[in-house]
Order: sequence, then C-alpha cells, then structure tokens
Amino acid sequence: MDYLILSFPGVGYVSTIVSRYLIEKIPLKPKEYIFIDRDVGRIVNGEIVPVAGVYEHKNFTLLHADMGISSEDFHLIEKHLERLYDKHETVVVLGGVIYPQKTGVFGIYSNEGGRQILKSYNVPLIEKGVISGVIARVLLSLKYRKPALALLGTVKHERDYEAAYHLVEVLNNILGINIDTEELEEAAQNVVSDADIISSTYG
Repeated sequence: MDYLILSFPGVGYVSTIVSRYLIEKIPLKPKEYIFIDRDVGRIVNGEIVPVAGVYEHKNFTLLHADMGISSEDFHLIEKHLERLYDKHETVVVLGGVIYPQKTGVFGIYSNEGGRQILKSYNVPLIEKGVISGVIARVLLSLKYRKPALALLGTVKHERDYEAAYHLVEVLNNILGINIDTEELEEAAQNVVSDADIISSTYG
C-alpha cells in the first residue's frame, strides 16, 4: 500500500520528533521544499531552507513541517497537499493526544478504509471526543475520497519521547520498515527520570 505521512507540530511535539527521527535514521533526503511562510526558515548545515519538506521512501512519502499551521493559514499548503493526495493511496496524519491513564498509540479514521488499516495493525480507537486543527481538517477533507487515519501517541510530557517511541514502533509495522527505536526509548527514560527528580525535590 502506498502511504502519504503528514507531520505537523502538535501536542507533545510527538509528530515532529517522529518525523525527524525517520529522516535521520533511514535516512531520508528532501525531494522538494514547500514554502509556507517566507518570513520563517530552517537552517540546515548553514543553509536556510523552507520549514516544510517532502521526503520519499520506497514505501511511503513524508511531508514534514517544522512550523505549525493554523486553520487561517492552511490554504498556504493546501494546494501542495492536494497534489500529494492524488499520488498516494492512503493518508496517515501523525500527532499526539492527552489521554489520561492511557499509554501507547491510538487511532481515529475518516472512513472504512482507514478503520480497516487500524484494525489490521491492532491500533485501538479513541471512541469519543472532539478533535480540531490540521488533523481534523485533513481527515474530514478525505472522508469520501480515500482511506485516511490519524495515529496519536499518548502525551504526558511537554516533549514526549515515550509517545514518539510507541508511534515509531507502530509505523515500523504499518510501513514495513525497521527503524531502531533504542535512542527514543533512552530519551523517554531520561525524561521520566528528570520528572521523578523534580517531583522528589520539589513535590
């Protein structure tokens, strides 16, 4: 199956951590950059580049953005998304979710095709609630067009490496890749350790 993976900054920076990890560890090189805001750029080895890039792998295409996009500014990237939608069979949006007393990755879907993918890989569903922003906009826009779903890591920290770790493990299965997650697991343990120290010192 041909996947388009979308990653925009969000809760716990989960999607950002995951997509940067994929780019570094596979590794992936940008096929193209997308201008979202010409007043903001990212510096890579001394070169300024746009904050959004498209990266290609034989099993998937990744659109990674370092800058969040508000609903008001979504039109700046929409034409690029439409072009990418036309080239891919299934769309997956990455993100984080605050889901008290839950750990791991949960999914939501826009149609039966998305539901079947989540079921095939044993990703539990978020049964009820409200979601907004880019994830909601993408999934609703594709509801009657093609399989689309969101994979959401449960967030407990401002930058949640544990959520990112779990999300990469799920992506390994869905995308048929084999990314070593040891560094994310270690980073997650360090965050937990720091939180324990702060709690014991100031709690």
